[in-house]
Amino acid sequence: MLESADLDDRIPEGVKADMLRCSWMLGVGALDAYFSDAYAALLACTLIALRRQPNHRLTGSPIGLPDAIAATPLPASIHFRKYQARDNWRWRMAARELIEKQNYLNVDRICSVLNQYVRPSRKVLKGVLADWLQHPDANMTLFSVSRSAYGTASLSEKKTHRAESTKKLRDRMDRIIGRRHDCIHNCDRPKMALKAISAGTTRFVLRDIEFFVHRCDEHMDVEFPAFLMDLGFSKTTWAHLTF
Repeated sequence: MLESADLDDRIPEGVKADMLRCSWMLGVGALDAYFSDAYAALLACTLIALRRQPNHRLTGSPIGLPDAIAATPLPASIHFRKYQARDNWRWRMAARELIEKQNYLNVDRICSVLNQYVRPSRKVLKGVLADWLQHPDANMTLFSVSRSAYGTASLSEKKTHRAESTKKLRDRMDRIIGRRHDCIHNCDRPKMALKAISAGTTRFVLRDIEFFVHRCDEHMDVEFPAFLMDLGFSKTTWAHLTF
């Protein structure tokens, strides 16, 4: 849709602008869908792991979940429904029921959910900024410093860059999500006048959404297994987590 709006001269300008807005909204919708599914998978896998292995792999004592996870309300029907093919599917369905009435269109909410399933020193965003700033796809619309400049900075300068870049990334993603709300709820007229939009701006928006989602995905691929190991689950339990 973005490419058509950018390259097809037969499309009227007003229609092109609406196609760009649709591209923007679909990008934010994809972000919301990813984090919704990610939360469902993280919660379900944790519950499946506990069902498979209730005791610590070393001490033999009962495994205790962090308070935020242990306090998650689940529907009573989770214990009564029959899943003939895959009994573990009940945990996935219970997690799905939780997210049906929620959204993840807020950076703070995304971070708070993911950080329940990572080690304390590796939380999003504080524990990952150094890695993200040095990623080949890092860019100046998300961060306050270039990858090369961060690499040559002193330790004190790097600390400052991380703090400033955390704020800039939050602000950038919240503005991207906020523009989606303006389009959905106010026809992109938050203050009566229609806001301008361009293919270049929309392309950068989709690029930044992709960067944020992919970095979180990569981070959780590493951190979630480590989180489960720290709780006391075995590698065998992790290897057999299926729905």
